[in-house]
Amino acid sequence: MKFHSLRGEGKEFRSIEKLFDVKGRIRSVSIASGYIDTASIQQLLDFLEGRKDQRGCLLRIFIDEHASHYNDEKIGEELARLNKIIVDNYNKGSGIYLVRYGSIFHTKLYLVKTTKCDTFIIGSMNFTCAARERNEEVLLESRDFNTERTVSAPIYRQMEEYFESLVDDEKKVVILSEKVRDKAVKSSSLREILLQGTIFYESKESGLTSFKLELPNEIVSKSSDLTPALQDKTTDSVSLMTFFDEADFDDDVFDSGKGSWKQFCVETCYGYWCPVIFDDEVEDVLYEKFKVRAKKINRLVDLAKNNREHARRKLHAIHADINNYFVDREIPNRWKYADLVEFNARWDRWYDGLLLKFENDKFLKKLKRNVQDALVPDIWADAMASEEFEISFLESLIYEMKKRSGWNKPAQKLREDVIDKADEWEDLEDDKLIDILKAWDVEESSPSPLDVFLGMDENDDEDDEDWDDGDD
Repeated sequence: MKFHSLRGEGKEFRSIEKLFDVKGRIRSVSIASGYIDTASIQQLLDFLEGRKDQRGCLLRIFIDEHASHYNDEKIGEELARLNKIIVDNYNKGSGIYLVRYGSIFHTKLYLVKTTKCDTFIIGSMNFTCAARERNEEVLLESRDFNTERTVSAPIYRQMEEYFESLVDDEKKVVILSEKVRDKAVKSSSLREILLQGTIFYESKESGLTSFKLELPNEIVSKSSDLTPALQDKTTDSVSLMTFFDEADFDDDVFDSGKGSWKQFCVETCYGYWCPVIFDDEVEDVLYEKFKVRAKKINRLVDLAKNNREHARRKLHAIHADINNYFVDREIPNRWKYADLVEFNARWDRWYDGLLLKFENDKFLKKLKRNVQDALVPDIWADAMASEEFEISFLESLIYEMKKRSGWNKPAQKLREDVIDKADEWEDLEDDKLIDILKAWDVEESSPSPLDVFLGMDENDDEDDEDWDDGDD
């Protein structure tokens, strides 16, 4: 039995060839790894060609159901392709298995049996290229030619039993091909619920088209009347809108559009989480807002392209207000751009860059949409980050449930379909409710929170609509 570090003598394990360099023809390979990537699976399949026992080979790969982004369309398709190769070309029972135990399936175990020896490797290394090629990892390796007569024999038997127990647990472990055929496989952990949703977040126009003033630290964020162009609490930037007059815009461009997309989401520390069942509602609201906002952005772009000198006069007024602020209060002016010539040259560079951005269709679409979406980050390997995410989600959800206003749709849905069936839940403290929701088991509640929040999306196979603001 040997101990290895990938930055020491164990660096040979950075390659698939060395990791599975065993004597004899390979009869079985069992891998348990929380995280995995498709490149590593493909490299393993290439390596096993020509090294498999002629009587057949068993290949089983157990991965966390969400940690490897199976639900990402491209990754899911590639994993399904690789799984089909394994199922078609290896012994019965071979395949990629999706596991859901606890917050995350975090095992890292490799067990290889050949016609001449048995080998196990256990340690910190996931079956990913990043782990092998870039990370520092530690491994404990045992290669035995007569397993039944070695002191390691009980360990090998326990490892075999461990892998068999995974296969036998049909409620918590499902082979990927079955998952593809049946998207309604139930889950129970809060992590799985959150990973199935979408995060929406606002990208303010002022942040994308703002000019940084670089004011002294003692001025920024303090309540002041520095200049009408800034808010009551002084910010360190002004948006492009500031350089034009409200009269330059039609009245309807300031209409935000009907409805609020936030009513279909739960606020978290990472943004607004939306369950699958409300995806279409959010997109509908955002599209209506997009059409209204597109008018404003199109007008703003037109003004920026054709009224530069008007904007420059507004800039000079802001510059004068800032310098007068220091003079009127008889305090030293430590602003680095107190000189108008230098300030003006810097603004010109910013303005030129902004006009170039306006020629980029992706940038304009981002401005017009204003709300972006992203996959929920899988941060459950970080205990503190995942705890913060879960607690922020549950606190917001409980707050909305107790309001009973019906405005927040996820909270209303959970109340109507699940919570109101429970006994005296409203009398419980928030901390107790959080504990109950975090420990909610799908097998003990019907419907489960996953049933309520996810359901079956009937439009899974439809293409995403490409928004058109109607402006040519």
